[in-house]
Amino acid sequence: MAEAAGLILGTLGIAGLFKSCVENFDIIVRARECSEKFEFLCTILSLQQIRLVIWGETLGLVPDPDGGVVRYNRGLDREDIAPAVARSLNQLRNLLSQADVITDRYQS
Repeated sequence: MAEAAGLILGTLGIAGLFKSCVENFDIIVRARECSEKFEFLCTILSLQQIRLVIWGETLGLVPDPDGGVVRYNRGLDREDIAPAVARSLNQLRNLLSQADVITDRYQS
């Protein structure tokens, strides 16, 4: 029973990290009046956000926009995969949370 609770908490943690990463992409991309270099970086980030969302959809981390049931991929619960996914999403969230520093550097 404790293992099941741990898996559920781990899953919720990964889903929360995923959502945070997607939201942080939005923060960076919405910057106004950007320089050409920053605009280029925003374009790349937008494409990476799309890739992240599609990846999340395949794993069942993104709610179905039509309200249907989203099938969670239990592969995320594997002991050899869950820590790597959580670490990667944590690093991505930390990097994207520094949006103000990046925005200030490239805005004109």
